[in-house]
Amino acid sequence: MKKLIKFASVLMLAVVVAFAAGCTKPDEPNDVVNYTVKVLANPEEGGTVKGAGTYAEGETCKLTAVASEGYTFANWTENGEVVANDSNYNFTVTSNRNLVANFDLETSPAIEGGLMVYYPFDGNANDASGNGYHATPCNSFHYGEGKLGEAIGVVGEGWGSSSGGHVLLPEYDFDISTGITLSLWVKAEGLSVNDGEAYINFGNDIGSNSENRMYIMQFPTYIKFVYNECTISIPYENSYTGTWVMYTLTCNPEGQMMAYVNDEIVGEDQVNYNAQWNTSLAALGRHWWNGEASNSTRFIGSFDEVRIYNRAITPEEVQTLYSFN
Repeated sequence: MKKLIKFASVLMLAVVVAFAAGCTKPDEPNDVVNYTVKVLANPEEGGTVKGAGTYAEGETCKLTAVASEGYTFANWTENGEVVANDSNYNFTVTSNRNLVANFDLETSPAIEGGLMVYYPFDGNANDASGNGYHATPCNSFHYGEGKLGEAIGVVGEGWGSSSGGHVLLPEYDFDISTGITLSLWVKAEGLSVNDGEAYINFGNDIGSNSENRMYIMQFPTYIKFVYNECTISIPYENSYTGTWVMYTLTCNPEGQMMAYVNDEIVGEDQVNYNAQWNTSLAALGRHWWNGEASNSTRFIGSFDEVRIYNRAITPEEVQTLYSFN
């Protein structure tokens, strides 16, 4: 009997060992692999980005870029290469990612038609309208912080010479029979002498050929807006010095001339519009007189966002320009 019990025990143990040897442990789930998605805004003030974080392999990452006021979304890049052009970028995570949302500074307000010349002065004096009317800075000038982006600063000197800082404008050959607008931002710091100087000038102020003149000029106590024989004068406020101020002069084919400081109309008059202007004598911070024999470069300060339209923009559009900048 004892032998029988011992045999049964041995047999049972053998069966258990055999069973154990023939069984396999169920598969363990693999360890989860996580990856990091990093995002940056370029420039930092250009907008905000969402969606960065840690993701499991195979998950979907959803990135969103929202431009700040004055900027537009450009693209997503990684290691300098464009990977997406939509502000919403979705992808399956399979590795660590370092992405950059790029934003562009807006350079043109929503004003349709007629922009012939545009100088943003962002490190150069090139015409950003696409029409190729590049300007030429002269003598003492520099680029620095502007009303929007960078601006050009000039340092005038003397009473009657061209040796001070100024910006020569090229000869423009576009038609202005549909009207004209001159608009620019100015940060005046002073004058080299107690006399006047043009912010923007076309033609000869006094003497021969003065009938095709057009300019906006600062004097110690007043500002002149001039189109041919017509002049609108306003007081020069002390608050204008050291502050960015937008000046605009418009004239339509019917002869309605209007002058603006910032977004406010400061004067209007009726002129004989002859659709001609002297662009051979054209500059920022310089003007000519006495039959073109005399000139001066007395202005000390900065210019930015210079625009010329071949039409008279409306008061509402002047407000748009002012608000945009």
